[in-house]
Amino acid sequence: MAELAGKIVADFQYHIDSFVENNKCFGLNGHDEKREFVPTVALTEFWTREKITTVLCSPKDMIKQSADTIFKHYLISFSVLVLNLNAESINLFIQEDLRDTQLPLPSVPEVYSDSASCGVFEEFIKRQWKFCPMSLDCGSSPKPSRRNLLPQRILPIVAKEKLNPEADEDGEQAVLFKVDLHPLCSQLGKPVVFKEYRQRTHETQRLFTNECDLYKQLREDSFGHIVTYYGSFECLGRSTNVLEFAPGGTLLSFFESRQPPRTDEQRKLFWGNLFGLFRGLQCIEDFTADHRHSRHTYRLKGTHQDIRPQNILVCGASSDEDYSAPFKFVDMGIADILKMRDGGYDRHAIDQRGNGMYSPPEACRDEGVATDIGDKKPQLAVDCGTIADLDALCSCGGDIF
Repeated sequence: MAELAGKIVADFQYHIDSFVENNKCFGLNGHDEKREFVPTVALTEFWTREKITTVLCSPKDMIKQSADTIFKHYLISFSVLVLNLNAESINLFIQEDLRDTQLPLPSVPEVYSDSASCGVFEEFIKRQWKFCPMSLDCGSSPKPSRRNLLPQRILPIVAKEKLNPEADEDGEQAVLFKVDLHPLCSQLGKPVVFKEYRQRTHETQRLFTNECDLYKQLREDSFGHIVTYYGSFECLGRSTNVLEFAPGGTLLSFFESRQPPRTDEQRKLFWGNLFGLFRGLQCIEDFTADHRHSRHTYRLKGTHQDIRPQNILVCGASSDEDYSAPFKFVDMGIADILKMRDGGYDRHAIDQRGNGMYSPPEACRDEGVATDIGDKKPQLAVDCGTIADLDALCSCGGDIF
């Protein structure tokens, strides 16, 4: 039995090495260093309940655990322990309910920190990172939000390049990267954008936090006219939002490179997409619109406060003959969320000093910067006024931008 178990361990090591090489399972850790990783599918392809039982029965004192329980809840932990030639320590994980969903372990569990088993966990932690790539399936619920990652954590990044090659990674507040994720760790099947705040200053943290807070409030059906948010994380002072990639660039570049729509069908598509932005504003204006409200319940209301052509993305592979790509809002760094009761018309939105160029005149100071929105004016009116300005400019032709 021991010889059979030894063969299974050797076969498993060979399987892992071959799987990584054949599927090019290489990503980046928090230091941007290339590291190999093992996705869960590699484990489920190898292990069967029969193989697990063989390993459990190999010691003189058999490991009295259920192969079915291990396969369902502890397969990663079991795999690491097998490679560490310490399969019997699976008892420690099951005893404290340390399931795979709790991996990677940041440190030795407190219950074992002063016990003879401390060394088992120290060795486990060293090897676990390869088996715990961050899952960026982009469809999980809840989405990771400002998740703190240790630098050993591997991101399943296949390719990463700056959207603007001239962007200064050390000098700019945020740098945008087009990122291809490994298909075995993401179900999306297309690139995403990493918006990285690389400087840990008060201002960058404010912008990052504002974006995360607003995106978290949005329902999944809001992303028809707001760029899709897949989650966020922080590591080594770098804060990252994972967002939808827009092949068509910004509305500004759209007008700089495209001819105005010429046919009735093209005009219908273009104006339909542009007016669709109002539906995006509706989603931001009241995050609790589908709640059952009374005069005593709170509504959560928001404003974008930085609407301009540079902050509207063309999310689709459009061409000179195709105007079907939807327009979506992005850049929520100076957005604001307020809690309100009784309609909230007596409350002012916080002054985030958004852009004055595209704000309605009544929301501007003498120096032309957006100011507090008061006088019982609904918050939505200011963002809508900005969209109306854009609509007017669009009707004059793209050269206005």
